[in-house]
Amino acid sequence: MSEEATVSVKYRDDKFPYFEDTDLTVVKEDMYRSRERGRMIYVSGRLVVDGKVAFERIPPVAAVLGDAQIVRTEKGTLVIKYSPGGTLYVLEIPSGFRGRVYITVEGECIETTILRSPRGSLGEVVHVWSNNGNCKVRYKITGRTGTAGYEYLPRIFGESLEGEIRLENGHVTVVFDEEMKRLLGGDE
Repeated sequence: MSEEATVSVKYRDDKFPYFEDTDLTVVKEDMYRSRERGRMIYVSGRLVVDGKVAFERIPPVAAVLGDAQIVRTEKGTLVIKYSPGGTLYVLEIPSGFRGRVYITVEGECIETTILRSPRGSLGEVVHVWSNNGNCKVRYKITGRTGTAGYEYLPRIFGESLEGEIRLENGHVTVVFDEEMKRLLGGDE
């Protein structure tokens, strides 16, 4: 049985559904960490069921939403629109305590950043949104992992907290060990 990551929908002017990306937690172990400041994302009413949007988790760092596509308007507003047959993927990379996340993305993706405190001094979480399910994200995570609640990071993202997340044809692979990277056909 698949597990869902649901977000509650609010309405602007009583007719435009949206959610805050601070409410979307993809990495299950990060569920109880604070998320103070993020971004508003509008969503098609066709994707809202019982006041919620339900993403299906792809452990450990991704979630998917069927019949959807994300677009950025000319003014920079993010909108998840209904797109029959489309699939929207979101990758989540949290930092350590008081850390940051540095990424480089190959592929057409949209990035959003969530701050764990009003100014981000307690860390951040990065979401990478992909419409086609094909991208590579190189990451470097900073911050303390010995602080209570952050000990899962080395298990998911490697001891050095550096590596690559590959999203290829709907499959998610986190590659953080150089030997494993070579075995999987990496370029180093």
